[in-house]
Amino acid sequence: MNKDKIVETIGDMDPEFVKEARPKSRSRLALRIGAAAAAVLMLAGACFFVPKLIHNNLPQQEAQAPSVTDGPTAAPTAYPAPDIVGYLAAAPAEQSFVNYTDPASEEWVKALAERVEAGGDIAPMDGFMRELTLALMDGDDNVVWSPASVYMALAMLAECSDGNTREEILTALGADDMASLRKSAAALLAADNYDDGTVTSLIANSLWFNKEHYFNADTVGRLAELYRASTYWGDPTDPDYEKELQSWLKDNTGGLLDDSADKIEMDPAMLLEICSAVCFKGGWGERFRNIWGTSLEFHGTSGDTSVPGMYKQVHEGGRFWYGDGYKAAIDTIGTSGNNMIYLLPNEGVSIETMLKGINITWLLAHAKTGQLEITAPKFDVSSDNDLIPALREIGINDCFGPAADLTQLTDETAYVSEVRHSARVTVDENGISAAAFTQVELTLSMGEMSLTLDRPFVFIVTGVTGAPLFIGVVNNIA
Repeated sequence: MNKDKIVETIGDMDPEFVKEARPKSRSRLALRIGAAAAAVLMLAGACFFVPKLIHNNLPQQEAQAPSVTDGPTAAPTAYPAPDIVGYLAAAPAEQSFVNYTDPASEEWVKALAERVEAGGDIAPMDGFMRELTLALMDGDDNVVWSPASVYMALAMLAECSDGNTREEILTALGADDMASLRKSAAALLAADNYDDGTVTSLIANSLWFNKEHYFNADTVGRLAELYRASTYWGDPTDPDYEKELQSWLKDNTGGLLDDSADKIEMDPAMLLEICSAVCFKGGWGERFRNIWGTSLEFHGTSGDTSVPGMYKQVHEGGRFWYGDGYKAAIDTIGTSGNNMIYLLPNEGVSIETMLKGINITWLLAHAKTGQLEITAPKFDVSSDNDLIPALREIGINDCFGPAADLTQLTDETAYVSEVRHSARVTVDENGISAAAFTQVELTLSMGEMSLTLDRPFVFIVTGVTGAPLFIGVVNNIA
């Protein structure tokens, strides 16, 4: 690739975008949404802005808007690491959100209406959510994950992919093509990325590049623009670069997943880390209360347990549905239209059977209205998963091996070596706090081998120069 064509698709960088990795107005609890999103699920409920990347000491050329086509028609521009101080090359424009004051606030009502309208373009996720949930279920273990976070991360991975690799991702996400996927991702950011004082619903995306390699400038620009992704450049062997990634994950998950974030490591052969974080917090529309200060007997798959309980009665305006083999109760969160849906299978009906018949959009549209009583346990559930086995179950395979086609991102041979997802949801009588992040690691491909030493073999121990210090032939093992 030609180094003299480096910034054809990226504009001049405004210095104020490089002051720090997170926006000034966002505290750790409120989170910074460096990439608007991925929006809590995310995606920017307000102005989209095309971030500009620093190119100090690089040849200056007239800036052009990043292409948003499926791929460049000409040879892609080589984009190496910018010459920057620190690791942050670009962050999306900081967003301001309309704060809830009262139901009649014209400004707030308008902002809510715009989010609802934007949400109409979000593609149905029922199939994707159902299939991956079923793939993640394993015995008596709890399962919790964020469809919005995984959807956003996989959408960004699709931007880097081509051929059958891309088609597998599109199929799993229920998208016909990249145009429809981009439209859905943008709608998610616009509808579910906000903080109005009663509900915090934020999604942040980020890209962590290996500065020693070159990348398709069109794809880099597209990811930064469409997904509002903060862009970082560094050396994956630098422990401070790894700590910066961990810090970003902590900041954008409100402190709920600090332990999980500390476990994230960068492979020295890493080309790119794709991250999408979601943070959600809100109080109930009508608060629960403790059941006379007593506990609730929960009959779990591993046995009965006495847990703290909570109770509420909605005398009018409660929403519920009696489905085929299950009951559903819909509780409101905050004032912005968010809901908690409780699904309880009938006795003798499995969770798996119930999930196969659930359609969220239909359920919310057809719920009955009346008096509703809910008795529920307080709970704090979390999961930390390697998603690769589950993603294989839903049909995503090519990207994890030598068949990976990541040519929209790089000419180098690479594959997806890791997909980690951490999530946590806490619920009590006051409301809900939830956070999740998805980390996708793209690594240089060194070829593949599977070696099973199940017959006679030879071993050699070498010195620092390669001189053989020991050799052995193992024909039998006592």
